[in-house]
Amino acid sequence: RLEVLDAAKTANFTGAVVARQSGMTLTAEQLEIGYTGGGGANPLAAATSGGTAQNIRSATAIKNVVIVTADGRKATSDKSIFDQQANSMTLLGSVVLSQAGSVLHADKVVADLSAHQTHVTAANRVTGHFVPAPRPDRAAAPAGLAALGSSGSATDISANSLELADEGGEAVFQGTVLVSQKGNRLSGERLAIDTTKRRMTMSGPGRVSGVFEGTVSGAKSAKASKSDTGFSTVSSGVGGHFADLSADSGQPTNIEADSLTVEDEKGQATFTGKVIVVRGENRISAGVLNVFYAGGAAGSALQRITAKDHVVIRAPDNQTASGDNLLYEPSKNQLLITGNVTVSQGGNIVNGQKLVVDLDTGESHFVTAAPPDGEPQAPGGPKPGRISVMITPEGIKQIGGPGSAPAAPVKKAAKPKTGLIGSDVWVAPN
Repeated sequence: RLEVLDAAKTANFTGAVVARQSGMTLTAEQLEIGYTGGGGANPLAAATSGGTAQNIRSATAIKNVVIVTADGRKATSDKSIFDQQANSMTLLGSVVLSQAGSVLHADKVVADLSAHQTHVTAANRVTGHFVPAPRPDRAAAPAGLAALGSSGSATDISANSLELADEGGEAVFQGTVLVSQKGNRLSGERLAIDTTKRRMTMSGPGRVSGVFEGTVSGAKSAKASKSDTGFSTVSSGVGGHFADLSADSGQPTNIEADSLTVEDEKGQATFTGKVIVVRGENRISAGVLNVFYAGGAAGSALQRITAKDHVVIRAPDNQTASGDNLLYEPSKNQLLITGNVTVSQGGNIVNGQKLVVDLDTGESHFVTAAPPDGEPQAPGGPKPGRISVMITPEGIKQIGGPGSAPAAPVKKAAKPKTGLIGSDVWVAPN
């Protein structure tokens, strides 16, 4: 049915309405067209303006509204409003945006058709499920939700609001943003995704935190155990774009920082700002933590992890190691700590410049090198190329050395030792 009210400048279509224009199709139960002009003998001609849209000032669709575009995007809502003067489209009530398997739920979507920007909000939360898509060439990069779904695994994102800019390929989720992928979870206040540069940044205000679940793979070969570090792979793509730090042991890895930036083109994820990594009873803190990975058809593979800016590792049994830099290489399954390295346990302290930890055997050793001629010595530190050790009787007992008798109380007037003596050192039998 069509009813034209020329005095009100409206044309009302009702009953299984279908409207098509420029590759876009709209269906609804009712469509009201507001127009300008008219006043003649043929008001319908004024409403349709000879098949063009220049005289249409508004179009409001009501009930079971479905909009499908030429590139496969689909939107459903209770109501849609097109404003010709503002050149905007507004979707209201139970809005669902979908494309290539990716789905976004909201209550209100306002699209600025001139600026190619979209604002998405909801009374409760904006929620999206983005499925993997093949890694596109830059010339054929997907738009809209398909771009958000170009990660290696399905990703769920929820936030208070979402801003989309089609031309710049940018998406910004804001307000207690929660991201989950393969059981791993990441949270922050602002998630900015550049789908063109394949770059993602999670930031505050407040701290960024992530929980990366471990998986138990059963019996492992010696070679397979080299990935049992808490950092096994990194998921590529802008949909999830956060480190998939699952561990074969089944222990989750918790990471907290001020911000996280993932650059998929570079294969690098960077946590910055008082970074804290906790897995089981082990804890690493640093100013910056970098995860480097390489993508592939089967996913992404970890290449190395580095940390810098006052790196501190705390392990069970009161063991602590600190240094300027940390390097983890999966191919060797070893940790390398360099720069003003200090290892302590129960009062025993060892200082050096380079410490190597074999994660397969659990063994660690300092590496020394002859210092260059004329190299200055750091104030209060060990000489270059040398190792300094301080071992106390009490410290030996704390790490399981011989002697079960309680130590004699130290007299208040006792002077501190200035060097090592034989009783300070215990050598374990072979």
